[in-house]
Amino acid sequence: MSAPSVANAVTEFSNILERLHGSLRDEFCKKVEEIISETAQDEAKEDKILRCIAEKIRQHPNVPVSAVVNTETVIHPSVGEFSDLDPSTVVSLDNFLYEDDDAIDDLCEQGLISRNYCLDCGSHKTAPLNFISHSASLLQLKFVFQHALPDLRGKTLVDVGSRLGVVLYGAYYYSSAKAIIGVEINQQLCSIQNDMIKEFQLDDRVQVLCADVCTKRSLLEKGDVIVLHNVFEFFAAEEVQIKIWKFLREVLRTKGMLLVTVPSLAESLQHLQTDIDLDSWVRQIPLDYTDFVLPNEEDRDQLERICLYEVIG
Repeated sequence: MSAPSVANAVTEFSNILERLHGSLRDEFCKKVEEIISETAQDEAKEDKILRCIAEKIRQHPNVPVSAVVNTETVIHPSVGEFSDLDPSTVVSLDNFLYEDDDAIDDLCEQGLISRNYCLDCGSHKTAPLNFISHSASLLQLKFVFQHALPDLRGKTLVDVGSRLGVVLYGAYYYSSAKAIIGVEINQQLCSIQNDMIKEFQLDDRVQVLCADVCTKRSLLEKGDVIVLHNVFEFFAAEEVQIKIWKFLREVLRTKGMLLVTVPSLAESLQHLQTDIDLDSWVRQIPLDYTDFVLPNEEDRDQLERICLYEVIG
């Protein structure tokens, strides 16, 4: 079950106030104000630490501006949402490392990236480049762990294809998950994650396994929450994606297990010949994207790509 809505919380709060009178009501309201203030300070602290991690990753000698390391091979999708885009107009830009337009503008001013490409070389006829992120943004992390998922106290979370470790760091600071495990096949990315885990002392709950996810059946079977964020589309050939999805369908069978995906399972599978019947595998849990306060409403589309499922068989 997801967290209660704001409307329900307000109703419950009003009901409590109606049952209190005089000095008790004043004392209660004062206590609530203190809790809100403390919570805001804690959240600001968590955000600050995550931004500090992002800064450290940007400064890491093995992380280029694109956040695609030199031992990775990006495979432009032959099917799906991005297949119609010209690969030469697609730029990898990590939403966790560069979370707003100001950060992108800074990169442009430094000459590290451009926002546009020329449609007719030598002319002023240009079009916007297509920025693709392979990581969750800070807003997406907060939405997943503070709004979409239930309390993860005592639970195990597994991030499939953890890359830079963004979901792992978010789970550490925004949830009470007992065990937070990333599975990443690229040794260079695993090394970067382990550098962050060591520097920020996260090893009491966070672990990274450098392995092919298809060799981690036991781990996946024991997971309470499995995260699949833009995990295969740009890094595996179509036949490999099919193999992995069939493996996941076979292994992720524990009833009540939660799957967090970006994009939806239907979108990920619609162009792949997997023969996976989603209706017999999972039940999608509705998420209220409008009930989450954003500093900029234009960012809400980031949240709407997040999907939550419960495994039913």
